[in-house]
Amino acid sequence: MVLHIKKTSQIRSKSLYSVLFLIMINGMIFIYVNQALASDLPQKNGDIALCAPNFSNTMSLEIVLNQRRSVRFFCNESLTITQLSQILWAAQGVTHANGFRTAPSAGALYPLDIYIIVSQVKDIKEGIYHYIPDSHKLSPIQIGHFREALYLATYKQKWVLQSPINLVICGVFQKTTQKYGKRGYQYVYMEAGHVAQNIYLQTYALQLGTVEIGAFNDQDVMDILHIDASSHPICIMPIGKPE
Repeated sequence: MVLHIKKTSQIRSKSLYSVLFLIMINGMIFIYVNQALASDLPQKNGDIALCAPNFSNTMSLEIVLNQRRSVRFFCNESLTITQLSQILWAAQGVTHANGFRTAPSAGALYPLDIYIIVSQVKDIKEGIYHYIPDSHKLSPIQIGHFREALYLATYKQKWVLQSPINLVICGVFQKTTQKYGKRGYQYVYMEAGHVAQNIYLQTYALQLGTVEIGAFNDQDVMDILHIDASSHPICIMPIGKPE
């Protein structure tokens, strides 16, 4: 009887060790697979840090307001990452420790996303990027040439094809409607207008130009950006040096 108990105890111990060993192996496999998957996500290891904003532009706000005009024809000239950084900061940059941004937002909910189709920016590969305001970074969505696809999605507006970058302002309406109901749709469109005006003013202050585009195929733009139905494109702004 004693011998039988000892053998049973030994068998149980071995079984317990086996189970623990399998759990450990499975855990290691799980960690390895997740790390491998994470390494394929560009926003995890390919983010691009942007330059700090410049607050010392000598051009007055009054001059910018008086002289700003829409620009539809651009030189074949690349932008710099400094110029792109400044424009994105003006659009949605964080300006307060509480997370407040350059453009006003109903309830400080910030339902807008800024996507950039980069075609000619020094030191940045062609592709689609998402602006991350909290860290003032670009997160790559997909590397490649997408300007022509956007040109077709905007019913062949040639300024889209000429510009070194195209900014796309998208709205996640649910972020605002969950608090304000149907009225939230109006607030999101108002906010997009604030952001677009910031972009207009900042581009002129940088001696660049832009134009706001509202005519495009929504689904085609969503497909280009790889966004789902929760986010909706509101306007597109090609930016470059005027001819």
